[in-house]
Amino acid sequence: MKRRPLLVLAFALAAALSPLRAQTHGGTLAFSPAGPAPGGEVRAVYHAAGPLRNEPRLVLRARLRTPGDQEAYVGALGSETRRVAVLERGADGVHRATFRLPDSVVYALAVVETPDGARLDTNGNQGWELLAHAGDRPLSAALEQRAHDLIERNVALGLETARQRARLYPDEPAAQAGRWEYEMFAGGRGAAPDADLRAEAERLARLLERRGAVTSDDAAAMLEFAGVLDDATAADAWTGRLLRDFPRHPAGVQARLDQALAVLPAAGYPPRLAALEALWNDGGAGHEVLLNRAFNLAMESGDPAAIARWAERVERHVPIARQMLAMALLRHPPAAEIGPDHARARIAALAGDGDAERDLFASAPAYRDRAGDRAAELLAALGSALLASGRTEAARDTLARAAALGWDLPVLRRVADAQLAAGDTTGALLAFARIAADPGAAAAFADSVRAQTGARFHAERWAGAVAGARATLRERVLRGAVARPLAGPMALADAQGRTVELPALLASAPATVVVFGASWCGYTRQALPGIHALAGRLAAEGARLVFITQEAPSESVETFFRAGSDAVTVLYDVRRASHSAFGSAGTPQYFVVDGGGRVRFQYGTLDEIPRQVAVLRAEP
Repeated sequence: MKRRPLLVLAFALAAALSPLRAQTHGGTLAFSPAGPAPGGEVRAVYHAAGPLRNEPRLVLRARLRTPGDQEAYVGALGSETRRVAVLERGADGVHRATFRLPDSVVYALAVVETPDGARLDTNGNQGWELLAHAGDRPLSAALEQRAHDLIERNVALGLETARQRARLYPDEPAAQAGRWEYEMFAGGRGAAPDADLRAEAERLARLLERRGAVTSDDAAAMLEFAGVLDDATAADAWTGRLLRDFPRHPAGVQARLDQALAVLPAAGYPPRLAALEALWNDGGAGHEVLLNRAFNLAMESGDPAAIARWAERVERHVPIARQMLAMALLRHPPAAEIGPDHARARIAALAGDGDAERDLFASAPAYRDRAGDRAAELLAALGSALLASGRTEAARDTLARAAALGWDLPVLRRVADAQLAAGDTTGALLAFARIAADPGAAAAFADSVRAQTGARFHAERWAGAVAGARATLRERVLRGAVARPLAGPMALADAQGRTVELPALLASAPATVVVFGASWCGYTRQALPGIHALAGRLAAEGARLVFITQEAPSESVETFFRAGSDAVTVLYDVRRASHSAFGSAGTPQYFVVDGGGRVRFQYGTLDEIPRQVAVLRAEP
């Protein structure tokens, strides 16, 4: 799907922070009215099931989306997740609450959880929805935000929502452009613009000409049509309209940014930074592409004041980028004055309850594990910097915190080496033991650890540390486990076009790793060597790895995914049946399925999969 340009920091970090989803508990939640007006009062009635039935109070937590918010799968930039009500259990055992939908909110997606966030009812990872209405019709912006949110959970339903919006608002250019973009993304339309699209753009242009009044969103949508149709004349006309009439609309700011950069390509850093500063101050505040360009330009310039100014803006306007921002500043010498302060502020924030950052479908314990990993990454970098500057005691304390908090193998190795250099053998022992206990550690990596520890630690002490680390790792992995059945038939195809029933294939192995990927995806290409290494390891253990792509079967795609490996099964899902069943929208995305066909781990990272498979295979 064509997306508004995003801050590079945020996009990269979104993949790193993809949360494990919590177990659902099968209750039912109803809202009244089902389609409230913005700012309207809503009554929630929840019939709990399972262990939530006995809770005297439950929390209604929701992702609140306003017009213009980004798609969910890139981190829901701009959307807000928060507790909206406390559900009190009545004498009849039913939980109830009343709350008011904020005026600015057009779409809300809710889950029910215990007050500590440890147990959730996610309605099968779909949540419960509220769309703001005008009368008996959902607002166009509500449907747009629903379609955006569904990218992460149910692409087929998202496509139908985009089409519904286009049907209900036939004379709204943004609705028609949104439908076409979604069809491109979901595979419902070819890659090249067709005659229907050109006719639609011409119809809308005539309509706007007759109507006379053109909104900023109309102009932005018509510019999108012109770009897709490669109509330079129309693109110039609508760009001029945005520059003249709507310079502070996001599309107008984008046009002004393009214009500014086009006339300053060879200028030095000061005039380019000054031009972007002026644009920021004149309506560009919060614009993602402007933030990205300006921050990267400031880092290139080496100007500490410019770096500090744009870093503060990234911190404030793009919360999902805070981790990568802190790491970038720590590693950049011109930012030496502010890097440690940003890192410490980020570490302190990660130690909090995380309610604002926690994904809607993630439990609080799963979030804390991920937050610990992120804090450990920052602490390891900060500790190494302290050690290099000669502050040995501060470095030892910082590195000990890093070893205790996170479970990232490269970070643990850096921590252990730095602790040995600082003379902290006890701290190094704990970090090395975690590496040795991790089934995901490469053989050479583990051998190196054993060689380094053999002469330093007593055998009995070392064995006890490794056993304790294995128990800790198992508890940690299980906190992210689910048990989600896959609904519906899933008939996919192999390279020869033969039908493959995915449920039957999944049932033929005790554990199957399902990877959704695409040959055109740079992130899939980057991950491919690690995926193939994992596939070989899984095959030796009696497990399987299946690649699923929505691309059409072809020799080039087959070669790309297999790369000569017999341990990889490649299946083709042009209708996206499995994508919808799994809830996959991005690439690459990873799922671990047990022999009963249930998803047990989802939305994790490649490094986590060996741990998850090991825990799954150890189950009776």
